[in-house]
Amino acid sequence: MTRLSVPDLDADTDVLTAALAYAASGWYVGPVAAASKHPGSVLGNAWHTLTSRDPEVLVSWFAGTDHGVFLHCGRSGALVLDVDTPEKLHPLITAALPAADPPWQSTRPEQPERRHYVFAMPPGRMLGNSLGALASGWGEVRGRNGVIVVAPSVHADGGLYAWGRTGTVPDLPEALAQALPDGLASADVATDAEVSTFLDGHTGNERPELLDVHVRGWLKQVEAGESRHATMCGHLAGAMKEAAAGLLDAHTAADTLESVFAAAAVQPPTSTKQGKARTPGEARHEWRGLLSWAVAQGIAADPAQTRARAAQRVPDVRDLVPDPLQEIAATAGVSERTIRSDVAQSSNDDSPATVTSANGVERPATYQRTEPDVIDAEIVEDGPGSSWAEVDLSEVIAGVVAGTITRPAPTVGKRADGAALFYRGRVNGVAGASNAGKSWTGFLTCAQEITAGEHVVYIDLEDDPHGAVTRLLDLQVPPEVVTARFHYVRPAEAFGLLSAHRLAGLLDRVAPSVVIIDSTGESLALEGAKPNDDDDVARWFRRVPTAIARRSGAAVVVLDHVTKAEDGGLWPIGSQRKRAAITGAQYMQVNVKPFDRTTTGYSKLVCAKDRHGVYHQSQTVALLHVAPGDDVVHLELRVPAETGASGVGTWKPTAIMEHISTVLEAADEPLSFRGIDEQVKGKAEHKRAALRALAEAGHIVVTEGPRNAKLHTFVTRYTQRDDPGSDLYEGRDTLTAPSASESTVECVRVLQRDTGHTHSDRVRDTVGTQSGHGQDEPPSTCAYAGCDNPPRPDRQMCQRHYTFEPAGASR
Repeated sequence: MTRLSVPDLDADTDVLTAALAYAASGWYVGPVAAASKHPGSVLGNAWHTLTSRDPEVLVSWFAGTDHGVFLHCGRSGALVLDVDTPEKLHPLITAALPAADPPWQSTRPEQPERRHYVFAMPPGRMLGNSLGALASGWGEVRGRNGVIVVAPSVHADGGLYAWGRTGTVPDLPEALAQALPDGLASADVATDAEVSTFLDGHTGNERPELLDVHVRGWLKQVEAGESRHATMCGHLAGAMKEAAAGLLDAHTAADTLESVFAAAAVQPPTSTKQGKARTPGEARHEWRGLLSWAVAQGIAADPAQTRARAAQRVPDVRDLVPDPLQEIAATAGVSERTIRSDVAQSSNDDSPATVTSANGVERPATYQRTEPDVIDAEIVEDGPGSSWAEVDLSEVIAGVVAGTITRPAPTVGKRADGAALFYRGRVNGVAGASNAGKSWTGFLTCAQEITAGEHVVYIDLEDDPHGAVTRLLDLQVPPEVVTARFHYVRPAEAFGLLSAHRLAGLLDRVAPSVVIIDSTGESLALEGAKPNDDDDVARWFRRVPTAIARRSGAAVVVLDHVTKAEDGGLWPIGSQRKRAAITGAQYMQVNVKPFDRTTTGYSKLVCAKDRHGVYHQSQTVALLHVAPGDDVVHLELRVPAETGASGVGTWKPTAIMEHISTVLEAADEPLSFRGIDEQVKGKAEHKRAALRALAEAGHIVVTEGPRNAKLHTFVTRYTQRDDPGSDLYEGRDTLTAPSASESTVECVRVLQRDTGHTHSDRVRDTVGTQSGHGQDEPPSTCAYAGCDNPPRPDRQMCQRHYTFEPAGASR
């Protein structure tokens, strides 16, 4: 967690800029009416649940207004000593201030010692607003739910807010902490740390049916036109109190109520009691405020009273309305784990007492979920928490030993040689900058699968049905195959539980071999989640791609973006949780030669992560070649040049190779490494690698020189544009014979490896030219000096040396 601090602000900083700076420094902030100190003057009585650090929310509050800004002390984890009468300061405070040297803000220029001294709450404690043992008439403590108005706000009493010292906020000195009591009034809100600790620490689940009561009761009230916010306050606070008493699992209760609230909040109001439809981001911000307030109520509640109240009220409340979602589960024949709606459904008094899930297990018609919003295939037969029980590995061990269970291998997204990129039943990823060809990689994978008889699902958040269909038709997939096996989903709302149910039904019906999600960023935005927020990203991966992979067994491929500045990296933009979420393979797709509807080009797919070790990091695994034609597009995942036994392309310092080749060609004599090093820029290790690659490809010859030096002699020119392993490769057709008008090219200073002599001979790589062979007698060996390989058909050079002919040679 970022250490709380006070930012440096210029004298002319506007309030919006200041608010954003405070939020970036860890503060929860809120707007206050001009020349006011009341935190509810803009946000209303529920202000303590609405303070925010979200830049979008802050812009909506402050842009174009004359509002001031206040800091929500307790929720931010801060305690402020508001000194009004400095001559009456308690001796403990007077002694502690010089050593702690905290940030402070003056409030009146004519009384410079009237200040706000800012400290961080003592670790593990939340202090209230009581002066405790420090009472001596000097001022007030701003702790839990306390606020201070800050610069550059207009002072209500004609004073002036100005920071005299900024920077990191220190912990409250121990002497002061011992003198102040903890405090938690019922109207307060919990800090982020307290919320996290509370949710993680309350895992008891003695009465899981209580959560069903809250969900059904809230849905019924919202359907009747009651306020979505106000009614959720009561149900969420009740659920957190029950979690504190061990009756509910706190995480499950919070996640479940969040899902139904978020889905309903983005809908238009059905009565005057309901506010306007929120955006997903607004709904998520509102939820965080609700949860902070509700957790505070749970912390303050008496567990014994909560238990007694639950035992008294639940028998009456649980019959208020049948569970409509249970009926959906029973009707559809799907797992209860897949069903918990994110929208209010109409009730039916004839809900069954029991339901039977897809695998024939009969259950009571009560809420059984342990993880909301997940379309996981597994059913927790032993109730919540059973997934944490020990797993019996005997069958897996026996299968591995017998050979019936093999090591995971990629089988989807095939290269031209049959090797593949993506793992079934796993989450895979492809990231790249715009126009790198990520979507083409996804559509090529889909085309391969559906033409092979498999079904695919394409979840598209960036294009539309017309774009998807035309791409597949351009790839020459028959229309009837697209209709039968390509299943297109175009989400326009957050992925809630009813959405999960519908997608689960599709997955169960078609059993796809691959599911493409295009793209991660757009899907996160639809959820109101932030790509840099670890919790948001982890939750999305768990709820969507991971759940899809588990349920369907498909290769899930998430397409993601990188900024141009990050194009050379191996990971997409945003949270580091994206790395951990990949259970198959992650690739970075980099455009090498730009392509469009009229221009041929290609991009390369570089391995960023392969959890199962088939490919290793930084290896070029495939080249996506794109060749437009008349109303068609020819796509192929080609094998990279210079592949080893694994079929994986290896990296070469091609720019340095070309520079060295140029230097050696111009040299009057063989050069040592020192002679090359002095003329070629770059790391020594890269130059040595370049020399090895040039020698292995026959561009240079290495011989022993004086004092054990290695001498490097030019043989034939190397250029990046002729090397398929280079980013500058032009991909010229090496199979097409040259025209009769093409001129011969001199192969300069070729070193005869057997004799050590050089010659200057003209070699034309077409039958019938003057190259030392008769026009009607094709050669039996390659015309390249020292090479005994047979030439290609109707050529005089072999495949290896033909592609390394000097630039401009006849191809």
